Amino acid sequence: MSRYLKKMSWCLAFAVVTTIACVSLSPDIWIRNPIAAGSLESNRIIKLRTGIEVQRGLPPESLSDHAALITADSSRVCFDLTLRDLDAIDLKQAQTTLRAPDLEPIVTAELWSDPPIRKQFFGLIEQRRKTGEIQVCDMWGTRGQCTRRVWRPAYKSIWVRGPVWVYEVRGTICFRHRGIVSASVAQLALDLHLPKNNGPSGGKHVRFVWGFDRAK
Repeated sequence: MSRYLKKMSWCLAFAVVTTIACVSLSPDIWIRNPIAAGSLESNRIIKLRTGIEVQRGLPPESLSDHAALITADSSRVCFDLTLRDLDAIDLKQAQTTLRAPDLEPIVTAELWSDPPIRKQFFGLIEQRRKTGEIQVCDMWGTRGQCTRRVWRPAYKSIWVRGPVWVYEVRGTICFRHRGIVSASVAQLALDLHLPKNNGPSGGKHVRFVWGFDRAK
């Protein structure tokens, strides 16, 4: 069966049994199913963030996220992780989910993390500079007309060379799957959500997807 048809069959199964998770994701990497093969191929996934690196004048891959499947057996799977961000992040606070086609998501995990570190680069930082003054309405009448105008400073944002801090966390995460991840499973997806300590609400989201090809 082709990889596309495999994905379609997972979604058809989901339409019939809505309590089972349907994973119809494009894998970041294809390897042999490690349980079926009895060995684990090289499988590190690198999530690039080229756009923000260029915007902030940072070296290539300085903000990339890495994950590798390092253990896959009949009882558990483990992943090695390296995550980076411009805001402080802590892997110990991560919300984790392991997904596979036609299987209930697993959210309970064991996690080991090195202390977070930060690295300084000479990149681009945003500055607000005064460009002059503009006249704005300061008071409105009952009919919506402006009854008083005042002069206020006008600013624009520019990018200048300066220190940029990149935060990095490394660790290992393991899921005990009670044998449901088997030699026939076609895909594993690892979802991570990390709250940001110094940034806006919403946090950091990243997903890694391994596709397993038994015919490979």
